[in-house]
Amino acid sequence: MLHRTMLGHARPLLAGLLLLCTLASPASAEPLRARYEVRAAGLAVMTVLAHLDLAAAHYRLRTEVRATGLAAVLGDSRQMTSIEGTWRGSAPRPLRYRAEGIWRGAPRQVAMDWPTPEEPVVSLLVPPNDAEREAVPPTLRRGTIDGLSAIVLLGRAAAESGRCDGVVPVFDGRRRADYHAVTEGRERLAESGGFAGEALRCTVEVRVLAGRLSDQDANEAKTPQRATAWLARLSPGGPVLPVRIDLPSRWFGTVRIHLLGVEPDPSAN
Repeated sequence: MLHRTMLGHARPLLAGLLLLCTLASPASAEPLRARYEVRAAGLAVMTVLAHLDLAAAHYRLRTEVRATGLAAVLGDSRQMTSIEGTWRGSAPRPLRYRAEGIWRGAPRQVAMDWPTPEEPVVSLLVPPNDAEREAVPPTLRRGTIDGLSAIVLLGRAAAESGRCDGVVPVFDGRRRADYHAVTEGRERLAESGGFAGEALRCTVEVRVLAGRLSDQDANEAKTPQRATAWLARLSPGGPVLPVRIDLPSRWFGTVRIHLLGVEPDPSAN
């Protein structure tokens, strides 16, 4: 129950909550790997790895989410999500999105590409959407980007303004949502996951517009999922990263995601 509830709550939010991983990262920066731990009810329940590769002509991002500790003992749940894209001015143009893993004991896959910039084409869904979700109409897919490309878009805007405000239309192959980020100000944090100091505080909301689960109450599905993220620069000239993220949970109080460390990405080619 713990791993299914926790991952179910966190999975739709992770892209939105990590959307500021690349703030103030120069386009020529070397690929990085950021490591996070997710804790609920005092227990470590997930690990998150975020691989970041931003270049002048392209971007590549990959997140790896895995149940750990007691949550892993209760059942295997993991997911890897990746995006490759290019730049269109200062905005990202996604080209190739892939997601695969194990969720609730069953394999899950999404393959989505952008033959044209305005409309994504889904070529693979395992399981098919009609087995569990309402369909997302084509009109709501147009003009959307994936959740990882939202990282780049809102990150660049924040790098230019020093704020984390923005709204991004997102489609992940199954759900259509708007990601809302709002600046709350600056705050000094006590030590959490190895960080202590001043950080930018942002509120992030994910508002699902279509693609709810077939057995989910329509009003419940429309309730925004909200979290608070604190972001800071860990070293002079380095990127600004989320150092702590708090998610309210119905069953486990506050779920906390904190940064364990950041390093050059050993998996980068």
